[in-house]
Amino acid sequence: MSDTAHKSAEKDHRKPELSLRQVPVQARAQQSRSKILEVAIELLEEVGMDDFNTNLLAERAEVKVRTVYRYFPNKFAIVATIGEEMFKRWSDWNEVHFQSLSDPASDWEKTLRTMIDGWIARLTEEKGARALLQAIRSVPQLRELDVIAYSAWVGEFERAFRLRQPDVAPQITTVCHVTVSSVYGLIDYYFRCPPAIRSGLSAELAEQIVGRLRALLR
Repeated sequence: MSDTAHKSAEKDHRKPELSLRQVPVQARAQQSRSKILEVAIELLEEVGMDDFNTNLLAERAEVKVRTVYRYFPNKFAIVATIGEEMFKRWSDWNEVHFQSLSDPASDWEKTLRTMIDGWIARLTEEKGARALLQAIRSVPQLRELDVIAYSAWVGEFERAFRLRQPDVAPQITTVCHVTVSSVYGLIDYYFRCPPAIRSGLSAELAEQIVGRLRALLR
C-alpha cells in the first residue's frame, strides 16, 4: 500500500467527527502537527478532558487556532490521534511478547509476567498515558477507540495461545477476555490504591492469571 493510500485508509476508518482534516506531507507541516500533539498530551495530563480545548491548545503550542483546525476538526479528533499513536507504540512493544507466547518452546508464564509488569511501567512512565486512558473510557465520542483496543488485545492473546496449542480448551476465549479485563481493572485501581501495595499488584494479578491458564496450557 502506498503512503497516500495508507494515510487515506487511516483517515477513513474513523467516525466523521474524528476524521482528520489533513495529514501533512511537508516536513514543516509535520513538525507543526507533531508540536500540537505533543502539547496536547501535556494539556490532557494537566487539565483533563473536560477543560481541554483547542483555544488553550493553540495558545500553549504558540500557533493560531486555525492551524489546529487545519489538521483536526475538534478536540476529540486530537485525543483520538494521540490514542491511536500510543496504542501503536504499545502494540509494537507487545508484538515480540505475543510471538513468545505463541511458541511452544517458550516459557509462557515468564512472558506473561513480563508483559503485565511492562504495561504498568509504560502506563506510569509514558507522558499522558493515564489521562488518555481515562478519557477514552469516559467520553462517548472516544469510547469506540477503547473498544477497538480491547478487542485487538483479546484477539492477540487468543491467537497466540491457539498457535501455541491448537487443541487448547474452548474456555481460552473467556480466559483471554478475563485476562484483559483484569489488567484494565488493575490499571484503573493502580493510582487510587495505597502506594505501599502498588509494587505487588502486577505480580499478584499475574499469579492469578497464570494459575488459571495452567489448567488450559501444557
